[in-house]
Amino acid sequence: MKKLIFILMSCLFLATDCKNGDDFPPCELPPDVFNTGFTFKLVSTNGQTLIGVSGTLYESEDVKITDSDGNSLANVEVRGDGTIGLIVPSNSDETGKTIEKDFYLVLPPTGVNPEEDIDTISTTYQLTLTECNFIWYDFFEASYNDSLYHSGDFPASKIKFIKQ
Repeated sequence: MKKLIFILMSCLFLATDCKNGDDFPPCELPPDVFNTGFTFKLVSTNGQTLIGVSGTLYESEDVKITDSDGNSLANVEVRGDGTIGLIVPSNSDETGKTIEKDFYLVLPPTGVNPEEDIDTISTTYQLTLTECNFIWYDFFEASYNDSLYHSGDFPASKIKFIKQ
């Protein structure tokens, strides 16, 4: 009987996992959703990078991104290799809501196109409070000129938008 009670108590102990809060692995340092941008690159239909320092259709310094009111965004980084980092969320009041935001990629005139070219980058996302008590994306979608390029978790790598 004592053996049976010992076995039952051992099973109960293992099933309830009696660890206290200090025994759980600590949460990793949380990413800051308000300082972490998704990155993308603009490429041609044959995969050629279109924005960059030299040898590209558009020079990095001549490209800008605006909000829906036409204001240039301060939270954009256009790198020399043509990769663009864009921070999307603006405040924690967005937690738990599906948010849609449009941005405009303003490309300068070229020999092929003598007028400024404005393309639309649309994002849809929802922020959530994680189990480690920091705000992060529950889901994230990114479209370029009405074509969906990413849907799911926040993209860990850059998205390649294809310019038609």
